Amino acid sequence: MTSLSITDLFTIGIGPSSSHTVGPMRAALDFAKRASVRSDVTGVCCTLFGSLALTGKGHATDHAILLGLAGHTPEGVDPDAVSQLVADIRANRRLALAGEKLVPFDEASDLIFRMGEFLPGHANAMRFTARHGDGTTFEDTYYSIGGGAIRRGDVPVATPNIRQPHPFGSAAELLAIGEKTGLTIGEIVMANEGVCRSAEESIQFIDRVRDAMFACITRGCHTGGILPGG
Repeated sequence: MTSLSITDLFTIGIGPSSSHTVGPMRAALDFAKRASVRSDVTGVCCTLFGSLALTGKGHATDHAILLGLAGHTPEGVDPDAVSQLVADIRANRRLALAGEKLVPFDEASDLIFRMGEFLPGHANAMRFTARHGDGTTFEDTYYSIGGGAIRRGDVPVATPNIRQPHPFGSAAELLAIGEKTGLTIGEIVMANEGVCRSAEESIQFIDRVRDAMFACITRGCHTGGILPGG
């Protein structure tokens, strides 16, 4: 049985979609870090396939790619600054790859939506290419597999080798554990989380998620206009 943690179930990041926004942003950042190892990188481009190409504009996948390539993380970027960050990249036609080296980026030619074309690995696919001064290129394919998780090429998603004290795969099993041990649902979950981190760290993570949720609600209540996507 694959063990899922609260950190797998809850993801902090810009919306509106974990698979179409958070995942692509993480993929773009991962590629940017790997591409920037070579000092002679002269530019990057990204091609979107499948669902990312078909619905990417409405799900801010284009924003996510630009921000990730520029070194921003879903958890760390200021939601109120996103529009200006993207506007600056588009206006200047360049970005700081992985937050470091400035490279040209013309969205018209460097961010391609392959409508209706799917890759066999997953419906949410991205192919990144870095160009070098000697004429060579560096390329990799990523998949956004849901919940903000990503896979690079055929590399499977790493699952921690842990053994929870109270593993369960259904609500019925969870209730049965509670009846057998006398523990509440919260106590069962906290005990399982304890194999990954301290109780204090789990509480701190939950607090961050709660604060992000309240900030999202507040931002929505004080923002007018048409929702992204038209």
